[in-house]
Amino acid sequence: MSDSRLNELLFKVFEISSLIWLFREREDILNFFCEKVSELEDCAGIVLRDITGVYGRGVVDCIYLSTEPKTIKIIAAKNCNCKAKREHDYLLICPTPQVTAYVFIKGVPCEITLQILKEIFFILSRALDNLEAFINLEIAINQLKSNLEYFYYLSDRLRNPLTGILVATELKDEIETEKAFRVIRECGLRIEKILNEMKQLEISTRKTLDSGKRILLFKN
Repeated sequence: MSDSRLNELLFKVFEISSLIWLFREREDILNFFCEKVSELEDCAGIVLRDITGVYGRGVVDCIYLSTEPKTIKIIAAKNCNCKAKREHDYLLICPTPQVTAYVFIKGVPCEITLQILKEIFFILSRALDNLEAFINLEIAINQLKSNLEYFYYLSDRLRNPLTGILVATELKDEIETEKAFRVIRECGLRIEKILNEMKQLEISTRKTLDSGKRILLFKN
């Protein structure tokens, strides 16, 4: 590989690794990645197969796009019989935990090129992992806010039955004892119901906090 092409590839790695974290939509990340990799002089085309769909640049069709190998594969162009918009010599298939990447390469790729491409795919997979963690953390935070608002609502609901008990005890000499006890029992049942709801809310909040902790640990 010439120094100029190696520098181009290294610069592309730097560009992708610097900007890919800024996107907040999965489709935007994948389209950005395809666009940047397709700009490489040695790249005749790229396809990313993702859970949200297929993204690509410069490739119409290829029989190997339907395959999802467990390990990295390099296939000579004469064997793939694909319809690429630009001529290429090899097809690199690189599976990652998030996507399967297909890169159509012009010329014979050297070991350095392949290693750098692997690193780029690792960056992509990590960026998608990070986005998922961000979304899940945002969901957890919104759930905590919702739980806190509901907790305040339940706390406020306790005021009425507590006030009823206080009034019944203060007026015990003015109302019948049985009536006072009935008011206290009814208020007590309402308090018990509210406390049970608060207990369930506490359990839900603890689960959300644990989920948030796992997300933060994953991101770190």
